[in-house]
Amino acid sequence: MQIKKVILISIMAVVLAIGVGSASAHDNGNGEGRPRGFGGYSSELVETYTGLTREELREAAAEGVTLAELIEANGESVEAFIADAVAEAETRLDEAVAN
Repeated sequence: MQIKKVILISIMAVVLAIGVGSASAHDNGNGEGRPRGFGGYSSELVETYTGLTREELREAAAEGVTLAELIEANGESVEAFIADAVAEAETRLDEAVAN
């Protein structure tokens, strides 16, 4: 369990350090894609920590703004975002293992 956390935190830290990649949206078939280039985190998590809509996130990504910069600009903690993202990823992994 501890190794899984270390790996997830390392991956997320690298993604945050690299910043935003592609600004295109991933369409999941119902028109509700999430911004790509933000590490694949859930839209709700990213929107909560940045205070931005999907469209605003796409615009920021196109301008080369990193996710960490957006989180800090909203007065939120990058470390808290990472902790929530890890918890979210662990939940998804646990569900996948259970299935």
